[in-house]
Amino acid sequence: MTHGLPFPVLMHAAFEVRGAHLPVVIRALVGCGWFGIESWIGGRAMFLLLPSRLKTYQLLLAPVPGLGAALLELA
Repeated sequence: MTHGLPFPVLMHAAFEVRGAHLPVVIRALVGCGWFGIESWIGGRAMFLLLPSRLKTYQLLLAPVPGLGAALLELA
């Protein structure tokens, strides 16, 4: 931003108080999605950088409750 104003403030100026909610919520949802994608890519990169002896360690790759065997599919 060239003027240092946060996005919600700019939306209030453009769409009034009530109309600014929708663009702000849409931007927040897109931000959450990108955070998830970047976290997934970063986690995968960290896993690939692990030494091979740690990747084959069975206790590390045990199924996690709630995730099932998702970690086992990465190996």
